[in-house]
Amino acid sequence: MPTKPYRYRQSEPLDLSVEERVAVESLAARAKGASLVRIQVGKGSPILVPKALHAQIFAVLRLAAEGKPASVGGVALTLTTQQVAERLGVSRPHVVSLIESGKLVGTKVGTHRRVQLKDLEVYQSRETASRSKALTALMRRSRQLGLGY
Repeated sequence: MPTKPYRYRQSEPLDLSVEERVAVESLAARAKGASLVRIQVGKGSPILVPKALHAQIFAVLRLAAEGKPASVGGVALTLTTQQVAERLGVSRPHVVSLIESGKLVGTKVGTHRRVQLKDLEVYQSRETASRSKALTALMRRSRQLGLGY
């Protein structure tokens, strides 16, 4: 039996009227400049929105004002090698070699490798620092040699 090819499912665009889009855009603009954001549902008392959520709320409002689809979901704390590869912009076999060499911390679950999000973030920050250090050394050496950089 032939298998169906995987089809990417895209969220439906929001079906907002012009007035609703203008209202959402106005709300996003007003809320973005505010240091305190409160939400009130019905006649209940207003609830203070934590500052840590402001950026996400503004992003959803901005997308809604543009009529673009928006999705809110949780972040996986454990990633597959394919997910890590996509985040790093490298191939999956390269991620496997990074794990096997010990440069990236990963665990094996059965025959599959998994990487904790915090370990990926540590690896990324370590690599960024290493690249920055190498670039600084290269710029210093170029100046010493009078290469005009």
